[in-house]
Amino acid sequence: MVITSASNIKCGDNPVYALDNFFKFYPQFKDIVPDVVANSFLELANNNLQYRRYHGQWEFCMSLFIAHFLTLYLESMSDSNTPSADKVISSATVRGIITSESVSGVSYSQDVSTITNDLDGWAQWKLTKYGVQFASIAKLMGKGGMLVW
Repeated sequence: MVITSASNIKCGDNPVYALDNFFKFYPQFKDIVPDVVANSFLELANNNLQYRRYHGQWEFCMSLFIAHFLTLYLESMSDSNTPSADKVISSATVRGIITSESVSGVSYSQDVSTITNDLDGWAQWKLTKYGVQFASIAKLMGKGGMLVW
């Protein structure tokens, strides 16, 4: 038992989590993503996120995980110019802090590095607001050493 605790590896069954649970968190995906796609990412999340690691944050993290991948899916669709898909994509895109503005030339610059530097090594999770939130929580929940015996 001591070795199991020291390993920081969490095993066990997850509670039931269905698409209805996800759509309660993020209803904006309900009518624009096919159920087969949403179910695929739900299964991916369920296989990667252990309730024993996330406890009370597990449902929220499941939702963030799925929303992140669904956003990337929508971005890769050839028909992402539909108004509802476009709205979801633009609201989920990571935006930085405005570092400069111009009025007559209508231009501005953003610095995303302030957001993404804290997530070194989290690669694609930095591509959506959902991913940034998920990675932030996952880093907190994954703290601690790991010993493989």
